Amino acid sequence: MEGLGYAHLLGGVGISLPLEARWNTDRITLVQERLTDDEDTGSVSTEVEVRHAARAQHVDTHLQWIERGANTIRQKAVEGLRSGTELWARCPDLFPLLQFTPLAEQHFAELTEAWVRPVGERLGELQDAVSDWDPERQPIAPQWRSYVRTEFEMRRKLCWFPDTDGENRLFDWHCDFLPKPGRMHFRLVHEERTLRIAYVGRKLGV
Repeated sequence: MEGLGYAHLLGGVGISLPLEARWNTDRITLVQERLTDDEDTGSVSTEVEVRHAARAQHVDTHLQWIERGANTIRQKAVEGLRSGTELWARCPDLFPLLQFTPLAEQHFAELTEAWVRPVGERLGELQDAVSDWDPERQPIAPQWRSYVRTEFEMRRKLCWFPDTDGENRLFDWHCDFLPKPGRMHFRLVHEERTLRIAYVGRKLGV
């Protein structure tokens, strides 16, 4: 019970093993006792509710809340970055579902400070899109969080980049970021349920 009390105080989720029927719920009501300055009572008790999980389906009910919290932490982290090199160093922990080609690091290093935060925001949107993506149900692409599309045929010749295995591949999926003409190019990797970013910077050919 003490652990559930700490979960409430810290605004988190209580975790239990489903050993008894009372733990089979996604929320648990606790009695919170607080000390007061009243000499007659000395304390006051109130009922409080804490998020709880003992089974996988309990976690599902809290997913939106968890995602909002993760997004807030990520946004604050991105806001504190001042260079593309700093952003690149934080990519593994801020955007763990995304992949990058070896040359992507160079493109990040060349970003101007004005592009660092917008690029971080776009990466967050791509991370969220990939996290919900089921290629079997959505064989074309994830449900994007911003304006994402493939390149026009006449411009696809500009979108070939060395992949992680050294082979040149087409990275014509792209999104924009401000200030113009910022653009990010990537390709979908269906078999790994992710996308791989090859380029970030000024719009190609401009």
